[in-house]
Amino acid sequence: MSEETSPSELVQLTQQHLAALASAAYSPHTLRSRRSNLNHFCAGCEERGVVSAGEISLPLLERYRTTLFHHRQKNGQPLGWGAQA
Repeated sequence: MSEETSPSELVQLTQQHLAALASAAYSPHTLRSRRSNLNHFCAGCEERGVVSAGEISLPLLERYRTTLFHHRQKNGQPLGWGAQA
C-alpha cells in the first residue's frame, strides 16, 4: 500500500512562481529553463532534507553555486555565467 505524498513547500512555490511568469507572458523558452533550473535546485534541497523556503540558508546556496560552477555539460564545457545565475 503506497502512501500519497503532497508536494513540498519548495515545489509548491516553484509551481506558483512558474504560473506567475506564464501569466506575465514570459516566453516558453524562459519557462522551460526556469522550470528545469528550479526543479534541479528543489531536488538537491530535498536530498538534504530541506523542504521549506525557511530552511534555505546562505551556506546551502553557496554550496549549490559551487556545484553549478564545477558542473560540466555533455560537451565538457562549463555552464555559462547566465546559466549559473
